[in-house]
Amino acid sequence: MRCSTLAQKQKLDRKPDRKTRVDRREFDQIVKTSILESVRMIGDDYLDLFLSFLQRKNGIRGFDLDDVDAALDSVFSRFSIAVKHVIMFQICATLKIEPQKLLKSLEWTIQEIRSSCW
Repeated sequence: MRCSTLAQKQKLDRKPDRKTRVDRREFDQIVKTSILESVRMIGDDYLDLFLSFLQRKNGIRGFDLDDVDAALDSVFSRFSIAVKHVIMFQICATLKIEPQKLLKSLEWTIQEIRSSCW
């Protein structure tokens, strides 16, 4: 009985693999979905405004993360930092990795998360 308890404790004490294995296409899809779903959670009106700011009424297919940062800053003004945190947490939760510190921009943070996946 004691051996099985010890084995269970050792399993819990093991550190998870730090590298999450996803391919680049899957990563990009996770980022796009996280951005859209995070903005949609706030409200569909904001999603429409966000997409119109990006000039992509049919959704984000290929986008520049720098444009996303600018769109979030424009749509949410001083609350954009909170929205960027939500997006970052959504990405990390989907990838099952520890949340990252939000860097100077969402773009830099996503690039840092991307580099930790490969």
